[in-house]
Amino acid sequence: MWDPVVNQSTLRTQHNTRSAQNNAAVRCSPGNYRGWMYFKVVFPPGYNPPTASANGLGQEVSLSC
Repeated sequence: MWDPVVNQSTLRTQHNTRSAQNNAAVRCSPGNYRGWMYFKVVFPPGYNPPTASANGLGQEVSLSC
């Protein structure tokens, strides 16, 4: 079962880069949390496949404020 979403970052588009990052910070509230991410890559014309995507769920961490 999925945990409820605390906050979601805005969509960011990066061009011609090896890495990207984003931030969905909120005020500290004690509890157990984990992050989730999704990405999609659009390759240059002529590449096969033309796109790829994946997602991942981070380890759960406990926060005390």
